[in-house]
Amino acid sequence: MSYRPVCVKCGIEFKTKKNGVVAQEHTEPQPTGTPYKIWNGDLWECPQCLTQIIVGWGDKPVSYHNDPDFKEYQKLVEINFY
Repeated sequence: MSYRPVCVKCGIEFKTKKNGVVAQEHTEPQPTGTPYKIWNGDLWECPQCLTQIIVGWGDKPVSYHNDPDFKEYQKLVEINFY
C-alpha cells in the first residue's frame, strides 16, 4: 500500500498538482552550481498552506550532463535544485 505525502505543518495529505515535472539537478547551489542531471517527478501541494514538494522520481535521471540530448532536455526544465 502506498500513502500520499502528509504536510507536517497542517497534518493533511498533499494533493497532486502536476505530473511529469522536469527538474534539473546542480552540483551545488546556484549560481555557482553546474547542471548535471535532469529528472522527471510529480509536483504535489498542500491544499491548506500551499507548500510544494516533488515526489515520484524515476530510478535514474532522464539525461546526464554528458548525454547528447542534455541541451534539449534543459529547454524543458521547470525547477532547479541541488
